[in-house]
Amino acid sequence: MKRAYLAMAVSATIVTGVTGLSGCIGDSSNGSGVAEGGIRGTGSSVGPVARFGSVFVNGTRFDTDDLDGRVESDDGIDREDDLEKGMILRVEGQWRNNGQGTAERLDYDDTLRGSVSAVNNIDELAGTAELTVLDQTVLIDGQTVLRGTTLASLADIQGDFIRVSGWRLSDGRFRASFVGIHDTGSDTDVEVEGRIDDDSVRTDAGTFSINGLTVQWNDGTDFDDLTESDLEAGLGVDVEGRLQDGILIAEEIERESGARYSQNDDDDLEIAGPVSMPWNAEQDTFSVNGIEFLVNDDTEFDDGLGIQDLVDGRLVKVEAEREDGRWVAEEIEQRESNAEVEGSLTESPDQVNEILTVGGVEVRVTASTVITDDDDDGKRLDFVDLGQTSSLGESWSYEIEGIDRGEDGYLEALKIERDDDDDGGFELEGVITDLDASGGGNRLTVLGLSILTNNSTEFDGISYGQLSVGDQVEIEYFQEQPDDFVAEEIELEEDDDDSDGDDDNDDD
Repeated sequence: MKRAYLAMAVSATIVTGVTGLSGCIGDSSNGSGVAEGGIRGTGSSVGPVARFGSVFVNGTRFDTDDLDGRVESDDGIDREDDLEKGMILRVEGQWRNNGQGTAERLDYDDTLRGSVSAVNNIDELAGTAELTVLDQTVLIDGQTVLRGTTLASLADIQGDFIRVSGWRLSDGRFRASFVGIHDTGSDTDVEVEGRIDDDSVRTDAGTFSINGLTVQWNDGTDFDDLTESDLEAGLGVDVEGRLQDGILIAEEIERESGARYSQNDDDDLEIAGPVSMPWNAEQDTFSVNGIEFLVNDDTEFDDGLGIQDLVDGRLVKVEAEREDGRWVAEEIEQRESNAEVEGSLTESPDQVNEILTVGGVEVRVTASTVITDDDDDGKRLDFVDLGQTSSLGESWSYEIEGIDRGEDGYLEALKIERDDDDDGGFELEGVITDLDASGGGNRLTVLGLSILTNNSTEFDGISYGQLSVGDQVEIEYFQEQPDDFVAEEIELEEDDDDSDGDDDNDDD
């Protein structure tokens, strides 16, 4: 259950007050589309699609009625019905304090599109894997939405044509938010996004390379917002075209998506993505998805984050306003999973407040929670589809990635994956918030759940007496009585933030 992209151990500082969606999608608008909550931002909101019923992006439900289902894209995503959860969408419009918004335009652009040439490092326990597409490395983690395949069957997609929606990391690899099998039909156009390699521009030959992939342009290439003279090492570009003998023959070259967000002085921007340039103390800046943000005394840090936590690869959401030609960060939130629980429901779902209880752990669903199914049927699940039994009368199992709110007694879900394979046991990972050696047994509390240890509990390289509040642990456990959970195995989890080269993905 170890997450390869966990950027730091869970902070003990907790942000309070996560409410169910009943509070953010209720009847709070006045019929004209302007809600009583007040305008929080007007401009561009960029992030993965979490839910539908209009579209949910960055915790806001954007009303799309005025768009009649239209999506602006040249990648075959023309309608709202074509979108999938996890796809990174740009919404132009306004968002309000009550979680409601109004969309004036939806834009979608694939990050990568092409055939899978290799599948490596599949780790079903960790939920991670690597793909190679157009010579680019694509990282899959527990927050990635897979469509048309599963992690267990991922090796079978080698040779398949896929589309990837994700973020380019500082080392040139990509972290996938969405990976889906793409039925191309007669359309075999490929797409790649990235920075032009050093010393690779050859104007006489009309070529350059991106992470070793050769791109060739010609008189028929549409340069959109660029010219040939703009092509230089380090420039971020988005290239669409066709593959010919391993060379991408460019039909269109434009600036990469990170450089195409709204730049008007009166616009705001909220964006979810990984930190692509860490905090620079001299300039008071950091970057997300290639966009630079200035931090000042008014910048609000949520979720226990601080300036020192703006490290390479950490997934965050930033709200910013445009001032004097620069983006100034108003609020920064954590979007990186740092805890998880796996197993079946131990209580019936609370449909009103959208709360699950999995393995005794309270799991709260928000407007940013992605709910998916391990099957490939393409059904758009919502909270109402999460029940104690399947249509065949079998118990569902749930794998939930989220943010540890253990001091407040719950897990805030970022992604919920429903699975029909329930082995009857439970697993969780999180930070110990309490140790109690009194009262007839040694107990530890993680994610708000008190778990008993006994003589049968297996401790991996550590004893109960060596555990401390604040330790991150993995626990396999079972339910002995309705309100009594017993640990089978406890393992102390290493801090994944140590960039010592031991972790294959320590820079992400």
